[in-house]
Amino acid sequence: MSGYRSGVRPFYLRDLLLLQRLQGRGVSLDSESYLVRGLHPARDALLARLSLSGLGTPTLIVRTGRLCLAAQFRHVPGDTHAHLTFVAPVPPDGRADAGLESGWLYALDALAQEAARRGAHTLHAEVDENSAIFEWLRRAGYAAYARQDLWRREPAPPPPVHGCAPLRWATSHDGFGIRALMDRTVPRLVQQADPALPLDGLVYLCDGEVRGYLYVGEGSRGIYLRPYLLPDAYDEARAVLDSALALLPRAARVPVYGCVRRDQDWLRGPLAEQGFVPWARQTVMVKHMTARVQHPAFAPLAALNGLIVSGPGGKP
Repeated sequence: MSGYRSGVRPFYLRDLLLLQRLQGRGVSLDSESYLVRGLHPARDALLARLSLSGLGTPTLIVRTGRLCLAAQFRHVPGDTHAHLTFVAPVPPDGRADAGLESGWLYALDALAQEAARRGAHTLHAEVDENSAIFEWLRRAGYAAYARQDLWRREPAPPPPVHGCAPLRWATSHDGFGIRALMDRTVPRLVQQADPALPLDGLVYLCDGEVRGYLYVGEGSRGIYLRPYLLPDAYDEARAVLDSALALLPRAARVPVYGCVRRDQDWLRGPLAEQGFVPWARQTVMVKHMTARVQHPAFAPLAALNGLIVSGPGGKP
């Protein structure tokens, strides 16, 4: 390997063919973007390179010995959280590979440095807990913060609504109520690493109280739901899901995915009643990056014009 250089560099236009070759050999570590949009590493890298209003994903090309990897993450300027979206290649048979592991660790370290440089404090990844990649992330400093199940509903007309659970699209006025709901349903440890959910979802109100919130992500390939309900709303859960699907007409044409954290495992029953079936089991892993500290600049002693500050005992 002595004839091969190792290093990290940003994506250049000449790398488009490389990304196209690696697309089918990589893995997404961001469930929502993958399920609703699919994998488009070359397009996303090109958009980021052209700086089109923050579109696309920052992309790094990593070479270690004979191995060449591509790695991407998404990050909104000003946000303190970033998400791994694509790393390639992966082991073809899913088993551990020492050379590939070394390349991944090198790439993961480079991604963390680049995300921190852009202002992110955490880097998130969602991964199959039984894969070799799970162990590689742990060795790269990622910690497991939550476990979640993904459920899939095939395209079908919305079911008849059972019971009464009026839902409406969230507005800015619902922010406080949704935050209070998160405090009551999400474990405190998970809250420390979980990004705040945007107000892109459906609110379930009862007597002026936010009893449920369903985050909705939509794209050309599917719909992604992340439901949060108070535990005492179990009897209302089926009606809430019925009403949500009725407000999503594209559910008749594209798959709908439900992401349920294990602390809300009781939602498995209502999801199954709506035709959802288990699809994947994942661990949410988070790497914390040290925030950059700006140190004050001290003037050199020569600039103090002979001023000497005495120390203990009168000694300078």
